[in-house]
Amino acid sequence: MAGSGRDVPLSLLSDEGRVGALRETGLSAASDAGMERFARLAAELVGVPVALVSLVEPARQVFPGMVGLNDPWAESRQTPLTHSLCQHVVAEEKPLVLTDAREDARTCASLAIPNLGVVGYAGMPLTDGDGHVLGSLCAIDTEPRQWSERELALLEDLAAACSAELRLRIVSRQRQHAFGEAETSARRYQSALDRSQLLLSAADALADTTGLGEVRRRCGIWSPAT
Repeated sequence: MAGSGRDVPLSLLSDEGRVGALRETGLSAASDAGMERFARLAAELVGVPVALVSLVEPARQVFPGMVGLNDPWAESRQTPLTHSLCQHVVAEEKPLVLTDAREDARTCASLAIPNLGVVGYAGMPLTDGDGHVLGSLCAIDTEPRQWSERELALLEDLAAACSAELRLRIVSRQRQHAFGEAETSARRYQSALDRSQLLLSAADALADTTGLGEVRRRCGIWSPAT
């Protein structure tokens, strides 16, 4: 999750490579079993009421993994960027750790504070194989929180594991696309080859013809009697 959104240039969130990688994960505003496990582990290991796997799209953040979020956000599994602190993780390409989000200039105006109850926040970057930051694995407390080194190390390790899972999904979908394109190309090649063979056969059949009438006969074209 991340701040009000006014301080994050849209161009940073709309980078073509980053948006493409988000699309290739196959994840959006719907529950995913793998991402849910990462959110549960984050909540249990760090001891927070809310934990999210948040992917930051150009106009919203979505939660394929989520623990402890209240409705209506839990039902929709998304928020606009006005309710996002994770966008700062994406923009700055590094962890965002706040004892009290109300006291940080980047996040104090965020609607995540009054509407989602975000106060203590620790978000770790989720990255693809090219280094694009796709979102954040974040732990959230509803009161000020002094994060210990151990807690942050646990979150960092979980984020690394979650990033590895995202990269596997991206590579898998890219391979599926490549196989599909190869099959399409093979079908087109075979079709072109069949047409070429047909034309060669036709040329061979006509090679020994002696006149227009013979050509017409071999091609099945009616010829009037002379």
